[in-house]
Amino acid sequence: MDYTGVPTFKDLLDVFTDRFELTPEYPLVMTNYKSEVFFLSGYRNVKELLEKSPPPTAFMNTEAARDLGLEDGDWIWIESPRGRIKHMLMTEPSLDPRVVNTEFGWGGTEEYKDCNINVLTDYRPPYDPGMGTATLRGYPCKVYKVRRQKKGEGHHAKEAKEKRF
Repeated sequence: MDYTGVPTFKDLLDVFTDRFELTPEYPLVMTNYKSEVFFLSGYRNVKELLEKSPPPTAFMNTEAARDLGLEDGDWIWIESPRGRIKHMLMTEPSLDPRVVNTEFGWGGTEEYKDCNINVLTDYRPPYDPGMGTATLRGYPCKVYKVRRQKKGEGHHAKEAKEKRF
C-alpha cells in the first residue's frame, strides 16, 4: 500500500482542491465535536439523556458572533455549499473567530431533523489516503440567525451554559 506506518504531515489544503476554498460568501470554517452524553448518533431519543444534554449546539467566538448580530441561545443556520443545518449558538471567547464548532450526531429525530452535520459535508473523493474516509472538518460555511424559531427554541441558553463540559 505504500504507507510508512508513521503519521506524516500533508498540506490540508490539498484535500479541499476545487471545492473547499474560503470565500466572501463562506468565510468561516466548520469543524465538529462529539457529545459527552450520547454515543455518536445513538440514544438521542432517550428522554433521560436528552434532559442531561443541551440541544444541538454550535460554538463561535463571542466577538465574531456579536459582529454578526448573534448571541447565546440564538438558533442559527450553518450553511455550506452543500446545504444548511440548524443549531443553538453558544459563544466562547477563546475560539478562533473564523471557526464554527458544530455538534456531531443529531438529525435522527423529528425534532432535530434539521441538525445533521452530514448535510454540510461531502462524501466524494478525494478521501483521506490513510483512512479511506471523507473529510469531516474544515468545511467553509457561513452562519445567520434563524428568523422564525419554533415554540420553545431559544429558552435553552441558560441551562446549556450550565451543562457545558
